[in-house]
Amino acid sequence: MSHCGKIPDFVIKSSDTLPTFDATLLDGGVAFDLTGYTVTLHLRDRATNVQTSFVMAIVLATAGTVTYAWLAGDTDIAGEYDAEIEAVQGANRRTFPDEDFLLFVFSADIT
Repeated sequence: MSHCGKIPDFVIKSSDTLPTFDATLLDGGVAFDLTGYTVTLHLRDRATNVQTSFVMAIVLATAGTVTYAWLAGDTDIAGEYDAEIEAVQGANRRTFPDEDFLLFVFSADIT
């Protein structure tokens, strides 16, 4: 699997549910206050362009910390995925990272 020279931001074996994906959302190096926001993790398969979204749990809103606990089936398709995190509060929308995408890799399982 080629990562186009980019180091993956998150790697998990396909069909695994651990580890969770945890992130701290920063705005200018400062924690983004997620009070009142809904946060979604968006993935796009680099090979097929198929998009998937997962609602993330806010761990501590004022610290900008979020997590996603993978469910059975979430990581079944091995591949590379562009990822971004979207925080929405009413008409306010903020996407992380500001530029480019995170790179997620679901590695093929031997069995």
